Amino acid sequence: MDDQLKIVLSYIGLSLACKNFENDIKLYDKSELHGKRIYIARTEAAIKLIKQDQEQMRRTNRLSVKVIHSTDDSRDYQWRTRYGNGSVRLTSQQLFRLTAKASHHYWVDKNIKFEVQSFY
Repeated sequence: MDDQLKIVLSYIGLSLACKNFENDIKLYDKSELHGKRIYIARTEAAIKLIKQDQEQMRRTNRLSVKVIHSTDDSRDYQWRTRYGNGSVRLTSQQLFRLTAKASHHYWVDKNIKFEVQSFY
């Protein structure tokens, strides 16, 4: 796999993980669960780290990624870096794997289990 495509896939995974965590905050904020503020605070910390890393990836690689077409089964992304450009189609299963990988990497509390929900 091309190095530029690896960067793009990593960036997409970070974007999806951030969205997943933001959705979690909305759900937990509405819930009546005990200790939800701790979970929300840890989730906000993960989001902050993800956004910092995304910004670093954008600046370092002059990276731009956007969705150009989306269906129930896949999404098409168009990307551009300082070294090239292209497009990639990812299935919903691939998107889910990218989300899970990034979410588990940035989750700060290994004692709390969470499940990745597909929202795309």
